[in-house]
Amino acid sequence: MCLKFVSPGSLGVPDRIIITASGKIIFAELKTDTGRLSKLQQQMISEMQKGNADVRILQGLQAVRELLNEIGSKIFFLTLQYCINSIIYNRAVGLMLDMGLGKTVITLTAIKDLRYNRWEISKPLIIAPKKVAEATWTTEAKKLEHLKGLRIVQIMGTLQQRLKALATPADIYVINRENTQWLVEYLKNNWNFDMVVIDESSSFKNSRSKRFKALKLVRSRIKRIVELTGMPASSGLEDLWAQIYLPDGGARLERTLGAYRDKYFLPDRRNRMVVFSYKPKQGSFEIIKNKIKDICISMKAEDYLALPEMIYNDVPVVLNSSVRQAYQSLEKDFLLDVKNGIITAGSAGVLTGKLL
Repeated sequence: MCLKFVSPGSLGVPDRIIITASGKIIFAELKTDTGRLSKLQQQMISEMQKGNADVRILQGLQAVRELLNEIGSKIFFLTLQYCINSIIYNRAVGLMLDMGLGKTVITLTAIKDLRYNRWEISKPLIIAPKKVAEATWTTEAKKLEHLKGLRIVQIMGTLQQRLKALATPADIYVINRENTQWLVEYLKNNWNFDMVVIDESSSFKNSRSKRFKALKLVRSRIKRIVELTGMPASSGLEDLWAQIYLPDGGARLERTLGAYRDKYFLPDRRNRMVVFSYKPKQGSFEIIKNKIKDICISMKAEDYLALPEMIYNDVPVVLNSSVRQAYQSLEKDFLLDVKNGIITAGSAGVLTGKLL
């Protein structure tokens, strides 16, 4: 908040008073690039600074931009702390943050606090896309001083490698989402992960998928659940039901997908009694947003990050004959037999992702 500052009877006061999101007060005197303070202004500002007031003299537009960036950075870090606290003080939370806003660091910081400062969890599990599970979580933990020393074990690879990882003492376990069903079936009633983080919760948006059904089976044994995503509803509001069901068991968006559709949607494309798609009823977006706002936090990168223009760098990749033949086979047949199993693509969208 930036207000015009007028103090009747007191000349020379700064002409703006800024109140930041944290409640800090900054007095600002705006001048042109060549403008100068009057002797009266110099005296008043000197007296204010003796009283520990934060007074800024902003010479030109660039100085204004620098102050706004400073305030914005402080707001950003306050927001990060708010996200960390949300994980710490809530047993179920969804962080819907754009890429680059620190979902990984926020989560690791909260996990460390819960495990070693508060003793509220003992065995956290992170479920992530394969490439992210392989590198991102361990790499991010090594970057920051306060996260160094965290023992992160990956439950990946062959059956023997996964079993060995499960038997290895660690602070955090990471598994790729394709192995969620295997882990649930292997542990069964011995499920002992008391905190689960779903990195990219939109991969659990299909309530008919095996991974969703598997996690649903052990949900009652999970004390804390955190969902991370940048695009929770890329295909529409229907995507939200399964993602919100895992944290709250249907308390906010109905107990079943059918009830959710009946309440918030209308049939769209259909063939007599067969409905192919649904469209939201008028006002559904606002109602749904208000229903889930107590357990979900949403942040857009454009509100917090000042990024340069995107640079496209095309890097051509030359495939040898055998790899090219395998690539073309998968592209044509939606299926590829490889050494460790079979790669399948159930739809054109899945195929595109795997070809990349």
